[in-house]
Amino acid sequence: MQVYGFIRKFQCLGEKCEDTCCKGWGMQVDASHKALYRERAPELLSAVTSGESGCVMKRDAATDYCVKFADGLCAIHRDYGTDFLSDACHFFPRITRKFGNEMRMSGALSCPEAARLALFEEDAFTLEKITLERLPGTLKDYLPQGITAEDASTITAAIMQMAGDASLAPGAIMERTLSLANSLKNTEPARWKHGIPMLVGMADKLLPPAEKNAHDSYFLLQILAAIVHATHKSAPPRLAEVMEQMRNALGVTIDPLTLDILLAPGKENHVAELHTRWQQGAAEAMAPALRRWIQAQLAMADFPFSGFGGNVRECAVILCIRFATVRLALMAHLDAHGAPPDDATVVRVVQSLSRFLDHLAEPALSLNLYRDAGWMHDARLRGLLAE
Repeated sequence: MQVYGFIRKFQCLGEKCEDTCCKGWGMQVDASHKALYRERAPELLSAVTSGESGCVMKRDAATDYCVKFADGLCAIHRDYGTDFLSDACHFFPRITRKFGNEMRMSGALSCPEAARLALFEEDAFTLEKITLERLPGTLKDYLPQGITAEDASTITAAIMQMAGDASLAPGAIMERTLSLANSLKNTEPARWKHGIPMLVGMADKLLPPAEKNAHDSYFLLQILAAIVHATHKSAPPRLAEVMEQMRNALGVTIDPLTLDILLAPGKENHVAELHTRWQQGAAEAMAPALRRWIQAQLAMADFPFSGFGGNVRECAVILCIRFATVRLALMAHLDAHGAPPDDATVVRVVQSLSRFLDHLAEPALSLNLYRDAGWMHDARLRGLLAE
């Protein structure tokens, strides 16, 4: 098992966690653990119910916490041990993927501590071989036909190296990722290993000139609000705070019924002023954290072998737009003098967006909204990514 450094160092903060996974989510209970409860702890079956994705832990209607959440900790973990935790609860925020006879583990930034480690810890994306006593009960094999597990490691390593290139602006890294995805989509996976170095080198030349749109910042916020609205739920408190800060920074309100962007009187120049302040030092200061965000997303997806989308290009497009959304949210948290947010605020912004976006059920809605905004075209997407 190969594990990225940030997730190898991860330890649950328990009662000290600022946004626990025990609240707001229906954590899945796999069939083997439901059978375990039935055989050895039938009293736990009363905490299990049916949800959109099968059996899940019940949540308290008044607090939205898991019914087994007690004094900041999981009562199942406390009273029965980790063997009784379902895979979803035991492994979160860890993500394990299988490639033939090898496995690689990364993690989701929807956990505050995982986000902190990924964004700021040394050697966060160094791979280390370890042995685990427990693995997820079900693992899909992501190895395409025609390549080996070693080939897959070579491909992901080359892409991770590109993403961590300190000489590139984060937006330029995303442009290369998009260009690379375009090429990989039209190439047999068996040829990826030998083609990656050349494709990375040619990536900048394979995209059309950037086509900017002055309204893109508004569109990013409006589409985020539309996706939240489509879940038929209000935004979680931490995400709601981030979105309010984005509205204030852009000088807009959003009509709750039509989702129209309403520009406040006298705020016409807010977007231009915000981008100017970002370029006056904040962009450079935030570049390391944004590169690490990119690396974390690529590692989480084991890109180009997986991701949120129907093919490698769709995965890259969605990742590009999420990057632009995260960057805009960080821009919105500049202080009055243009100074960038502190590390704790960066973690809060990244984690709150990840907790929502990384756990959407399917990509169709996002892709339709992005298509309406024009971002499925490379030129427009490059305009969105431009620093």
